[in-house]
Amino acid sequence: MYRISYMKTKAQTNLARFGRLAVRRGESKHSAVFRVLESGIRRMRHGERLPVVRDLMGSFKVSQSTIDHAIARLEARQLVTRRWGSGIYVNRKEPCKTAHRIIGVVVPDITDPFCALLVKGIEKELAAKNHHLILCNGQEQFRRELDSINIMENKIDGVIIHPTTSNVHNPAYVRYFAKLSQRGEMPFLLVDIMVPGVNAPYIGFDNFNAFFQMANVIADSMSNFRQILYLGALDNIIGSERISGFKAGLKERNVPDEMFKIINIRAPGLDIPLSRNDIGGKGRTLIVSASPLIMPKLLSFCAMHKVRIPEDIIVAGVLEENFRDYIHIPILGWVKPSLKLGKFSAQLIQALIAGNPVKQITKLALEMHFPQVLRRFFSFPSSPNDCHLAQI
Repeated sequence: MYRISYMKTKAQTNLARFGRLAVRRGESKHSAVFRVLESGIRRMRHGERLPVVRDLMGSFKVSQSTIDHAIARLEARQLVTRRWGSGIYVNRKEPCKTAHRIIGVVVPDITDPFCALLVKGIEKELAAKNHHLILCNGQEQFRRELDSINIMENKIDGVIIHPTTSNVHNPAYVRYFAKLSQRGEMPFLLVDIMVPGVNAPYIGFDNFNAFFQMANVIADSMSNFRQILYLGALDNIIGSERISGFKAGLKERNVPDEMFKIINIRAPGLDIPLSRNDIGGKGRTLIVSASPLIMPKLLSFCAMHKVRIPEDIIVAGVLEENFRDYIHIPILGWVKPSLKLGKFSAQLIQALIAGNPVKQITKLALEMHFPQVLRRFFSFPSSPNDCHLAQI
């Protein structure tokens, strides 16, 4: 009896390049096939032939329509060329060079200091990896934001999205991203604000623990203040996190409720519902500004009513990373490290694109800004906590 051996074709040999198909949670089969094929193709030479559809079906254990869908997406990105009657070929002329990836970034308002710093951090990190960025300025209009993402979907490898509170409260906006996360066709992550019901990675600031820490610092120094006025937007996600952390910190230190007053700022751009009488009387008033957007209005109020800082009041609150450009008075601050947030956002989206596992929730601690002139009013540990990355 003779054993007949068959020589494998080059296309059949290439089948080993792609390995086994592992479908991730929430990912469709054709998206998983596309991801595995794309990864293998980037390691092949221009003109190499892919395995035939029948072999791919058997290796991945999927239907022909699933393979065809994935191949169509590869064709749309000009990674392969289908020659009918001949096969599917890699369309890459320079396989040894790192492929240029394009990542979309959607922010509500690029003129906002936080958004500008966030994008700067993302851009700097992407440039170091020879990646490119497409910026979409949503201008707080959710329909325009979604249209921009739809237009970019076939041109980008992933997208970083910074939602707004008003958009998060829009059911149509939430449904769009919930469906996008269920399809799993385009890697994306949310920055700064979570969208309820959306199964996508999130990276933002640890607002609850920042204000819990702030309340502890204040509680240890209550003998220096007559009262606390808390100014914050209580109706949004970030605002509710901050006031919850602040209340929990005061409660832990047994600060009575009558010692502090909460003033809800419904829109940071509006006038602050505060009068000179609110900060009159004997002793200093501590004003907690729970948003950087409130700070300019608060400082204008102090200048208009000739309120002295820190003689009449002391201000504590959240500050933008570039606050020194426009604030020249002593303020106890918890600073948002926006550039670091941008850097880590870029690293996470690159990990998602590469198919690497990432944490579902990643939080960055706020940095403490403690002017020397205020040290006589507060009791601090010898070295305040620096910014650290906490993953949940």
